[in-house]
Amino acid sequence: MKTDVVKVDNMWNGADKAFQEVEEFCVHQKLSEKDSLRFRLLTEEMMGMVKSIAGEFVADFWAENTGSCCELHLCVSTQMDRKKHQEFLNTSRGEEHVTVKGIMG
Repeated sequence: MKTDVVKVDNMWNGADKAFQEVEEFCVHQKLSEKDSLRFRLLTEEMMGMVKSIAGEFVADFWAENTGSCCELHLCVSTQMDRKKHQEFLNTSRGEEHVTVKGIMG
């Protein structure tokens, strides 16, 4: 299952719709109450982290599953300077170049 793709921005336009999609996704995936809470919190944290680093942005958000794996996606468009680029790279836990795989690796 893949949720609708929702446009969100740094002013949180679209965020309510994104969170609604996550709620419906959790129900459809029959996630436990605990796992649903974690998934919602991860959604909030992901959007908050991008806002704190990117400043102004527009993004496409969606959730989907692959087998038993539930995924969150946020495809962000922002003006990038060297400092902002380095901040995104520093969010990686590993030593790999995260622009290839994404913020969380």
